[in-house]
Amino acid sequence: MSVINKMLKDLEQRHDDPEADVINAVYQPPVKNTAKYIVIALSLVVVGLVIAIGWLLLKDEPITPIQEPLVPVAQGNKVDSKPKKIQIKPLMPVQPSDKTAEDKVAIVDDVIPEQTKKSKPEEQKVSETAAAVEVVKKVEPLVPVTVQTKTAEPKTKPMAPAPVAKSNPNPELTIVKSSEKYSPEQRLEQLMTKAQSSFDKGYVTEAVEKLNKVLSISDGHVEARNLLAVAWYGRGELQQAVSILNDGLSKYPNVELWRMTAAKIYFKENNIKGAFSYLDIELSNATLEFYSMKASIARKLERYESAESAYLMLTRLQPDLGNWWLGHAISLDSQGKFDAAILSYQTAAAKGGMLRSTMDFVENRIQELKQ
Repeated sequence: MSVINKMLKDLEQRHDDPEADVINAVYQPPVKNTAKYIVIALSLVVVGLVIAIGWLLLKDEPITPIQEPLVPVAQGNKVDSKPKKIQIKPLMPVQPSDKTAEDKVAIVDDVIPEQTKKSKPEEQKVSETAAAVEVVKKVEPLVPVTVQTKTAEPKTKPMAPAPVAKSNPNPELTIVKSSEKYSPEQRLEQLMTKAQSSFDKGYVTEAVEKLNKVLSISDGHVEARNLLAVAWYGRGELQQAVSILNDGLSKYPNVELWRMTAAKIYFKENNIKGAFSYLDIELSNATLEFYSMKASIARKLERYESAESAYLMLTRLQPDLGNWWLGHAISLDSQGKFDAAILSYQTAAAKGGMLRSTMDFVENRIQELKQ
């Protein structure tokens, strides 16, 4: 009782104390925060929806591992209670096929070992229980495998392998003899063709080597010796070029081409007498160029007899050309053969083809010689 009375008195004192009333008036009981609980509840609902959707997506094609259940080994009438360790085979990628669900079940049945099918009902129960315990411990969660269907490829017959050519480990060297045999003339022609080609391309050294080879076989080869002299003269070797021509003329003096080349070289070097020395010869069947050059140089050197013979040959080669008759008349007139000169002048005037000033000279000279 004393304790109760003490508490009552204490309450009365508090009631009488004004500060206690202030404290009671200010004090407000704490308000519970319900927003936090609402957020947690909504989060749980969202997580649940995600799990439900994922489960619905994955339940259509569940993939179960194909594994061999543990089979207890029976010894006499006792059953070994210790299960064997199961060996899980790796999942192989599923090949697409057009088989139905019944065919797939048949394929799964074929994979199951025959030993499992032949076991007794009691042994199957024990093995299934042990397999469940072992699988829970060792098997990792399986990842769903996405099966990609492929279009069936057309069946084609395999190609037969091509025969492999066998190489001869010990090849024999065979020499094939050509049935074609070149004559010396054909060999010279081939060498000459190559030399001319090298010279035209500007390979003078190569051309000189081939030309010397040709002359070593046939020193009377006209084109080879002439081209060799031109090649040396093109190099600025005047004496070497003339020496090659003189060497040939010493053996074959009537070769017109060599004489004409030597005369042109000297004429180009302003050595008219040197040029005429190669032309001052009577050649049978010489060309128009030979006689024309000989006649022109002979008249410049006042070698009128040589000029007369050269112009006479020109009038025979081209009888209708008045200039040749005029050259012949001047050669006769210069030697004092006036009667023959009048006839040549008259023929030149009759043939024509000359300048008017030249025609006036011809007519005046005819009148002078007749007086």
